Amino acid sequence: MGLTGTAVAVLALGVALVVMWRHQWRGSRPVVALMLLAGFGITGSGAVGDALVRGGEMLANVANEGTARAFGVGVPLLVLAIVTTLIVVDVKDRIIHPATPWLALAWPTLLAVVGGVSTGVGGTVLEAIGSALTSVAGWLGSLG
Repeated sequence: MGLTGTAVAVLALGVALVVMWRHQWRGSRPVVALMLLAGFGITGSGAVGDALVRGGEMLANVANEGTARAFGVGVPLLVLAIVTTLIVVDVKDRIIHPATPWLALAWPTLLAVVGGVSTGVGGTVLEAIGSALTSVAGWLGSLG
């Protein structure tokens, strides 16, 4: 039986959720890393990732148009910058906030949506990440 990138992502998500559940839903640095891995795997491959990216791009296009006219800058890019900063600062400097693992799970989708809207390369990056996860999954599957 071979593993796929999606299987690795679901496995990482399952492990992260069990660890959080066993620790009264408190996150840790390894949980944040597992959630990031799960987010990349879910966003980068499979029907769920495609649906998330398509829906997010539609919403981001609307939000970007409206807020760029009103404020001169698109809010989706600002949201991505804030979420990125929260994750980096939280993992680096202090105790993990309860929302950080969930932000880490959503971050790859935000990256794909904002990257796709801003530069048009979000899908290409996610395809590369999805194929890399599939390669890692194939390697793990060949071990046992």
